[in-house]
Amino acid sequence: MRDIVRRQVRSLLEAGPKPGSEGSEAEGSLDVKKIADTLGLDPGKLKTAITNIRGGKRNSTDNAIFGDMMAKLLDASPEDTVKAMNVLKKVSSEEKK
Repeated sequence: MRDIVRRQVRSLLEAGPKPGSEGSEAEGSLDVKKIADTLGLDPGKLKTAITNIRGGKRNSTDNAIFGDMMAKLLDASPEDTVKAMNVLKKVSSEEKK
């Protein structure tokens, strides 16, 4: 499972411009509290970081929060990893043409 997460993150990082450098095209619901509770993160800070990235105003604090989220996701139990990934897969991004 961890290898799948790592490969997915790697492919996202290699795909086009830096995420958050422009307004996000992501749509769907993201249960920030569920992710935060599952991974032991501060829900307020995570929500702020997600709001900033969707608004195209990502900063170094947001990067640190997302880095913490990834580190905790990689160290999480398989059950918690599945919970978090199920929440994340509810968000989709429209392919740019």
